[in-house]
Amino acid sequence: ITDFESPTDSNGDNSYQILVTASDSVNEVSRTITIQVVNALEGRVSYGPMSGSSVFIDTNDNFALDADESRVSTDADGFFIIEDSPVQCAQDQVCTTDLVVLGGVNSATDIELGGLVLSGQSLQNQNFNLGPLTTLFTRTSDEALLLQALDLDLRAGEISSINPREAAQQGSEIGAQLMRKDQQIVTLLQSLQSLTADNPELSTGVVVRTLVSEVVDYAEANFADQGLTIDLADQEQIHQILTATLIELGLQNSEQVEQPNAVAPSITEAVSESVALINIIFDDDLLDLTTDAATEILKVAQTDLQLAINDLSLSLIHI
Repeated sequence: ITDFESPTDSNGDNSYQILVTASDSVNEVSRTITIQVVNALEGRVSYGPMSGSSVFIDTNDNFALDADESRVSTDADGFFIIEDSPVQCAQDQVCTTDLVVLGGVNSATDIELGGLVLSGQSLQNQNFNLGPLTTLFTRTSDEALLLQALDLDLRAGEISSINPREAAQQGSEIGAQLMRKDQQIVTLLQSLQSLTADNPELSTGVVVRTLVSEVVDYAEANFADQGLTIDLADQEQIHQILTATLIELGLQNSEQVEQPNAVAPSITEAVSESVALINIIFDDDLLDLTTDAATEILKVAQTDLQLAINDLSLSLIHI
């Protein structure tokens, strides 16, 4: 029996050649059989956790499930096992794989979040978690800087090893802090998706990837330039991030001029205010996000808020 993480073949590429010989004492036939040992990635979508989510290896970094990308589904507790894609790594190099999560049912609220897109990277030789924060870290080239910008006292690579809900339930303050940030990020992600729902030419993957990149760029630039950490409960910061994202998506312009199919600046302002009001609640240290009371607030953020933003974007309601 061989182990992918500890190959015993001569060149360490997990490819084994076996010579099989059959003989009837008169004739002899030999065949060489090649056996390729593949890696199995074992992870969990710990936000929620999410059950029935599709998880796939995003080989082209487009946040979309393509025809040549295999997928698996998470179980009732968010766990999944997926065969890793072939990788060639030096033995002293840390190899990771990019994974994307689509949709699923949030086990905490029992609400289906069909448009949810999360991502993250596998951890070498150990189980890992995927969630909103791990999604941010797929867009940075400097994990240490982003951790500082998020005001997280963690080491690079540590985010994926922590299950925020389980840690918070065990009394960990860092677990509670991660849960608060996770929910703030999801509220922002969902709100942008609701805001842009009337633009079917924009895929969910493009919308999410663009927003996440803008959050990371904003956080890292502000910390590098001014030493300021990002606050996703601050209306002005949310507004700047949403505006930059909409401009990048072509749904608003820097001159704030009205344009066809665009999101009006006044609507962006209103959505920023609504997201900030919800995220202020999630930011409260006195709110235990693992309780039933917090779950009721989560339900409002996941349903009522999103319906209102969608109606606003479709002009079904007005400011």
